[in-house]
Amino acid sequence: MSTNETTPRVMTLTRTIHAPRELVWEVWTNEKHLQHWWGPKGFTNPVCDWKVKEGNKLLVHMKGPDGMVYPMDGQFIEVKKPERLVFISAALDGNGQRLFEVMNTVTFTEKDGDTEIVLHASVSNIRSEGAHYLEGMNAGWNQSIDKLERYSTSENRELIIERVLNAPQQLVWDAWTQAGHLAKWYGPNGFTITTHSIDLSEGGVWKYVMHGPDGRDYANKIEFLEVVKPEKLVYKHSDDDPNLEPVSFSTTVTFEKMGQQTKVTMHSVFGSAEELINVSRVYNAVEGGHQTIGRLQVLVEGMA
Repeated sequence: MSTNETTPRVMTLTRTIHAPRELVWEVWTNEKHLQHWWGPKGFTNPVCDWKVKEGNKLLVHMKGPDGMVYPMDGQFIEVKKPERLVFISAALDGNGQRLFEVMNTVTFTEKDGDTEIVLHASVSNIRSEGAHYLEGMNAGWNQSIDKLERYSTSENRELIIERVLNAPQQLVWDAWTQAGHLAKWYGPNGFTITTHSIDLSEGGVWKYVMHGPDGRDYANKIEFLEVVKPEKLVYKHSDDDPNLEPVSFSTTVTFEKMGQQTKVTMHSVFGSAEELINVSRVYNAVEGGHQTIGRLQVLVEGMA
């Protein structure tokens, strides 16, 4: 017979990650990244359903070095981007019943270009069968944050942004590939672009100038490496201004048909983790990418 321990167990962990807050938030809230670092040393995450939105359920299966799987479910309670994330997590027994519940509050504070993370975990409703899991909670979380820091600062070179748009595939493709449409949405909030030339073919080049809200201009050049209408674009991006620090990366954009909706995935790969950190610090690349896709969404859903 199991009994419940009613007195909460509390843990607080503070750590500074040498990466900008927008990037650390992205690594914590995007399941494509979280699966690479979540869990203690030696653990992997073969199941990682982590769609951060208030009210959404979560499910993670952590697999230990011995092959044993530790399932965890929960729910997102509060999402205040990029400052605060509150979620419930719970270890499950073989019947899918909760062994205990943890109320996790994570705050992300910018500190001179780095990010201070404060994790507060309060454990309650502890069944006797689950008590031994908690003996290593502090060590396990420290190992997880070690993996988060290593992944954020030296391993991850990728920026992955996904959005399901309420518009058909062909319309979304046209909006992404035609200069007249691109002028209405391409770039972060407050930016506009002027296209000088665009050749949408393999080996073709798109040259444009991005105009910032502060009046500054940024010359850009994109070379298309693969064009599969209306499903996929692969291109290499580079600055086209010798006076600027060079920024170069490759991007694959996929347009997945989902009935009358389209799932857009923009997957950019930088030369190193340091380059991704730099463009995040200097150009707010992570939030800028999300804002750009948001502007595309407004345009195509208004046209659909």
